[in-house]
Amino acid sequence: MGNCAGKAPESGISAEAIPTKVIVFDCGTGESKALLYELKAGGKIAVRELKKFGTFESFIMSDNTAELVELVAEIAVASQEGGQCTRIALGLSAWFRDALQDTTPRGASTKNKAERAMIEVDVRLRSLEPPVLVDKIELSEIDEALFEATAVSYAAEYSGLPPTGVVVGSGGGSIQFTYLDPMGVSGPMPNSIPLGFRAGVKLMQEGAEGAAAGADEWDAKCKEQIAAFMDQRSLAAKAGNCVAISACYYGSQLVKIGGDLQKVAAKDVKAAFLAKKEELRKTLEGGAAEGMDAATKKTTFNDLANSTMQYHLFSNLLADDAQVHFGRNWVVDGENFRTTWSAGWFMRKHCC
Repeated sequence: MGNCAGKAPESGISAEAIPTKVIVFDCGTGESKALLYELKAGGKIAVRELKKFGTFESFIMSDNTAELVELVAEIAVASQEGGQCTRIALGLSAWFRDALQDTTPRGASTKNKAERAMIEVDVRLRSLEPPVLVDKIELSEIDEALFEATAVSYAAEYSGLPPTGVVVGSGGGSIQFTYLDPMGVSGPMPNSIPLGFRAGVKLMQEGAEGAAAGADEWDAKCKEQIAAFMDQRSLAAKAGNCVAISACYYGSQLVKIGGDLQKVAAKDVKAAFLAKKEELRKTLEGGAAEGMDAATKKTTFNDLANSTMQYHLFSNLLADDAQVHFGRNWVVDGENFRTTWSAGWFMRKHCC
């Protein structure tokens, strides 16, 4: 069942064994999601999205921790109505890693507030009947890459895709990619770049010289940082088959290439992202961003930041003759499945 090689430890409040039904709160840089995972007969895994809500960080930094705690409790209680679910996991990703490395007062404050919120969630959920136990997952860069690759390997195997050599995902706070050996001789090789499209959005929003200059600065940053990462690790552009998820998938929808799991040549992927990047950059000429309404500006900045990052990512990661499969919503033996880090985490607890 998929490729589960490689040990990726994570810390937890509870040391008890993980049950076959768990709610995982994916507390990401851009949003939070509550996902219900269940181990079915024959080792199959089903997933259902319960709720999307604001970022964990936004709750705690605006002193709305009590609201966050009650929201988590409400989701846990509602899930029990369809059959007991007495375990949740809270996963903190790139934004929390940044806080741990941030030596400023804000970094320390974010870390302390996040840890207090975790304790408050734990206390509140243990007060339920039946009690709900909480696992805290502080995702390292390697955790995130390995878990995503585990989930993709499982889904790709059951979807009839050709052997996968590269799994790549990106988001608001970081890029993860893992090299896999299609022959199964060597273990996975995970990598993570601390670069996410929200940094590009911020440059366009807050740049002293305006949105267009911010977009150009983001373009240069992506080009330099991704190329430097590859050079420092002597990594070359790969041929073969690649599965791309998360913000890579959303980018493919924006440029209208690939569709769900359709095979696309990497050279066409690069060309599509380059064209979209240049198209959106032109909309910022002459200070045009100042005349946009708030919704248009938000969409433009997000799409331009992501398209720019995807162009430089695929340009460095894959050879022109590589094949890319963009995927998000998978069906494995009739069960819905998501190729997220949380799916890989759950799989490794039960299937690896």
